[in-house]
Amino acid sequence: MFTQKRLFFPCEEKLRSDFSPHSPSTRLVRLRSPQAARSGSVPVRGKNVLLKTIQATRCFENNGNRGSCLEDKIRIMKIIPAVDLWEGKVVRLFKGDPARSTVYTVDPVETVRKWKEQGAKFLHLIDLSAALGQKDNLEVIERILKEVDIKIEVGGGIRAQEKAEKLISLGAERVIIGTKSLDESFLKSLLKSLGKEKVAVSVDAIDSQVAVKGWQEKQHLQALDFIRHLRKKGVKWVIYTDISRDGTLDGVDLSKVKELSSFKGLSIIFGGGVSSIDDLKKIKRQAPFLWGVITGKALYEGNIDLKKINVDNF
Repeated sequence: MFTQKRLFFPCEEKLRSDFSPHSPSTRLVRLRSPQAARSGSVPVRGKNVLLKTIQATRCFENNGNRGSCLEDKIRIMKIIPAVDLWEGKVVRLFKGDPARSTVYTVDPVETVRKWKEQGAKFLHLIDLSAALGQKDNLEVIERILKEVDIKIEVGGGIRAQEKAEKLISLGAERVIIGTKSLDESFLKSLLKSLGKEKVAVSVDAIDSQVAVKGWQEKQHLQALDFIRHLRKKGVKWVIYTDISRDGTLDGVDLSKVKELSSFKGLSIIFGGGVSSIDDLKKIKRQAPFLWGVITGKALYEGNIDLKKINVDNF
C-alpha cells in the first residue's frame, strides 16, 4: 500500500510553461493517498475546483522507494456550442430526424462568430447534409475556419482520409468520424496519418446501440462495447450522443452519462438533451470525468446564455 510523503513535479520546467503559480485555478495540492487523488474536489483559494486530473506526476513513496507515478490534468468541464449545417443553414434536428428540423439561421459564419463573441472557446460543427449522403457544406466550413478564430471539431460525412486531412489542413482542431469508424483499416490509417489528438470518434447511441449513416441505421452493437473496442485501437477522443434526447430539451439522462465513467484514458465529450444551466450543473456534479458537454437547441432557444457562464472553465 502506497503512503504519500509529498506531491512533486519532476518536469518542473514544462509545468511552469503550462501553469502560472499566480493563476486562481492553479496551486500545488497535497493528497493523502492515490485514492484521494481520484476523488472529489480540492480547495483552491477559498473555492472548490473540480479535480478531474492533475497535470503533473504524482509520485508516492513506499518505505523510501519511489512508487508508481500517475499523470493527469486539472481540467474543468468545457461547454461546447453545436452548429449543425443543412443545405448551408444552421439547423437543429429532433432526435436526429431530418423531417423534424428547425432552421435557426441562414448565416453559419455569423452564428459561429456570435458564439465566439459570447465566450465560446471551442465549437462542435457537423455537416448534416454530408452525413446523410447529400451535397456537403465544405465551402461553408472552409469560410468558418478561415474567418473565425476559434477551435473547431468538424464531423459529418467524413468517409475518406483525404477529406479528413483536408479539413485539418484548413484549420480544424480535429475531425470526427462516425460510420467509417467501423472500418478498422480506415480508422488505423487515419490515426496514423493525423495522430490520435486530431481524430475523434462519434459514438451515437439509441437504445444503447450504435447508430450510423446520419443516425438513420442502428447497428447490432452496444455503444459501451464499441467504446471499449475503440480504446483498444488507440482512439483517445470519443463524442457520445444520446440520440433519444438530442434536440428535445427533455433534459439529460444522467444514467447514460455515468455509464461512461469506467473508460479511463479517454477524453469524452457528451451530448444529447441539455436543456438548461441546471442540466450542466448536474452533469458537472455527477460526471466530473467528462472533458466537455455539447449544447445546441438550449442555446438557440435562449435557455442557456453563454455570457453568463464560463464555457471554458465551468
